[in-house]
Formats: sequence, structure tokens, C-alpha cells
Amino acid sequence: MYVLYTDDSILAGPDLDEIEQAIADIKAAKLDITIEGDIQDFLGVNIDRKPDGSIHMTQPHLIDQILSELKIPINTNPKSTPASSSKLISRH
Repeated sequence: MYVLYTDDSILAGPDLDEIEQAIADIKAAKLDITIEGDIQDFLGVNIDRKPDGSIHMTQPHLIDQILSELKIPINTNPKSTPASSSKLISRH
């Protein structure tokens, strides 16, 4: 899988040899590539790999920005059950 957003990209897959071959092909095409290792953050999205193989993604900066614009204190206690997506939220 190759994800490209302007000049940032991710190359991922289940087979490390195939990933390394794709990198070699990119270099052979004389394209500039920087390898930064395992992904932990991409475009403001924090990516956390769990021991069970699942991936947890969060956007803390975007969340903080939304809370700030809604004038909701950033230290508000989160709830484990998501709110209804069809309800408008307010300060109260």
C-alpha cells in the first residue's frame, strides 16, 4: 500500500522484502526518497501498533483545536462510549 499526500507518503505492506524492493525501484527511478523507519506519526495522525496486531490512530492536535474553538476545556474527562454522531455538541 502506498499513501501519498503532497510530498509526504507511507509505504506499507505485510512483506518486508516487497517493501524493500519497492524502495529500490523508487531509487532506481532516480526519485528522492527519505526512509524514516516505523511510522508513528503521519500528517498529525498518531499511529500506535498494539500487541494484538491492531492499530490505534488519534489526532490529538485536531482534537485540541476543536475543543479550543468550542471553548471546551482541554482537560475535560473523556468518555469511553462515543457520542451520537447526529447530535450537535455545545459547551453545556
